Amino acid sequence: MRPILIFAPSIGFRIFCGSAVLCALIFGSSEAFAQSATGVPANTATARSLTDATDQIQKDLIDREVLGLSSSGGVAVGIGVSPSGRLRTSAHDGLKDNLGGKTFSFDADEASAFANVVAGVPGTTLGGQVKFSGFVGYNSLSLDIKSNHVKILDPNQFGGARNESFVAGGTALWASQNTYALATIVGAWGETTLIDSVDDCSPKGCNLHRYKFGTTALIANATAGHVFDLSEGASGPKLDLRGSIGYTQTDGDRFKNINGDEQVYAFSTWTGVGAVTLFTNLALGNAALLRPYIQGYVRQEWDYNNEFSAQENQGPFLGTFTLDQSHTYLGVDAGLTYAIDNMTFGGSIYVEGSADEETLGGRVSASWKFN
Repeated sequence: MRPILIFAPSIGFRIFCGSAVLCALIFGSSEAFAQSATGVPANTATARSLTDATDQIQKDLIDREVLGLSSSGGVAVGIGVSPSGRLRTSAHDGLKDNLGGKTFSFDADEASAFANVVAGVPGTTLGGQVKFSGFVGYNSLSLDIKSNHVKILDPNQFGGARNESFVAGGTALWASQNTYALATIVGAWGETTLIDSVDDCSPKGCNLHRYKFGTTALIANATAGHVFDLSEGASGPKLDLRGSIGYTQTDGDRFKNINGDEQVYAFSTWTGVGAVTLFTNLALGNAALLRPYIQGYVRQEWDYNNEFSAQENQGPFLGTFTLDQSHTYLGVDAGLTYAIDNMTFGGSIYVEGSADEETLGGRVSASWKFN
């Protein structure tokens, strides 16, 4: 790699390095790299947060419109509304660069709320029934960076980020007998605020800087599954085998720090998920239905691209640099759904983890069918 010349004012001299990122890791960030300590984790966590919000909407739709009706042969025709909400907290041990370095660890807390409208299509399509779902909502993320065994914050250093996003999307669901398939596409538009009291420091303390930039996201997903009856009878145990493939892309607008240096962040990945769900539909009095379930799943990322680019003010383009993480996640999701008349109420809790990240989340939902 061609050497890059970087001036680090806090050190007071110029040095040559084989990589600009290596200079930043060893000698302290140059001004052009200053905000990456919070910007890279923020864009990574935002992408995962929006993807998880989409996943939970799809799970709720399948649980409400397919699993409860699998014994009757498909989804029912009608129109309904379904508000839902989600809370999630995660701890990440830090992203890795291609030189063996690591970012700070980071914790993220998330919340989202959505309004869903579901409409059934009369008749059959390809031997099955079709429903369309449209949803809009809001997703909020708050992130704090932490020390780890590689990167250590001084007592007077701190940093974090917030992202607020408007989310809109739609799903097409097809079901025939115990087989179903759905496709979802989602767009998100928001703003990220970086809170940086990490880079501009002196013996007297660290100055606090805030930076804002717009964000956009595109999420697409396709899922297919089949429900197997493990015993005779409508209340017998059932097994749902499900697979999905998805794509997530989030991009941040280019922004400048107080010194006029520029950064821009981009994230994309493909994801595959395999899930097994054990559930039963228990008939109660007053024609009510109680459905407990437990699901185990594995999620695998590939073609993962997590990067940022830096441009020095009135200086050279310093390059585009990539970060990485563990890409295999294992998870468990358990919950209950209660349905009576035209109303359905549901709640669940889920945990998942990889070699770098641990997550605890939960969701609640309600729905009303008008016909």
